Amino acid sequence: MKKFFKVFLAVLMATTLVACGSKESYEKQEAVIKEFFTDIKEYDVEGMKNACTRFVTDDFEIMRTATDIETLSLIPMFSGENMKKETKIFIKELYEIMVRSYTIKDFSTEKDKVLVDVEMEIYDLPNMTDVIKEDEFEAFGQQLGLKHPDEVLSIIETYADDEDQMMLHIMDMFAADFYDFFLSRITQNGYADVKAVFTLIEEDGNWVIESIKKAD
Repeated sequence: MKKFFKVFLAVLMATTLVACGSKESYEKQEAVIKEFFTDIKEYDVEGMKNACTRFVTDDFEIMRTATDIETLSLIPMFSGENMKKETKIFIKELYEIMVRSYTIKDFSTEKDKVLVDVEMEIYDLPNMTDVIKEDEFEAFGQQLGLKHPDEVLSIIETYADDEDQMMLHIMDMFAADFYDFFLSRITQNGYADVKAVFTLIEEDGNWVIESIKKAD
């Protein structure tokens, strides 16, 4: 009986050590993934950048989404001060809802890399530049005309001889309305359940995300 218990105890200890060792070996990588998703929700740009390599490959274009929206300010009619302020607010609000949930499913090692399988609910966002189309602006114009007829008419009359200034002032005054409209368009596909593989590598003693790819 004593021999039986010795064997049982040895097996139990060995199994426990292996399990603990396996769990412990991926704690740093797990922390990086969790912090990355926290940074997305809080729209912490520096945090997201620090969690990734400089040339990270991202099938979901998580960080590029903000860049695409920010480039709108290069278009004259989006360059008003209020529009710039509302753009920042909009981007932050979009990132707060971008990922509804995520679950880390598994870890594996491939040479000097760690692969992390993640399931997540993420908005199926279109390319930002594809959303700003003529028919969309027509729909937005109709919405504005019905909602703010007096204000819109005042701007039209003031800048009747300068269409560029007219559009600049309309977009600047109704920037919040525009982004409410914009959000309804880019989120109309709803959330998608996706499987992703995060590949992490070690750089200067820190684990960082090298790529985020859609799982096969």
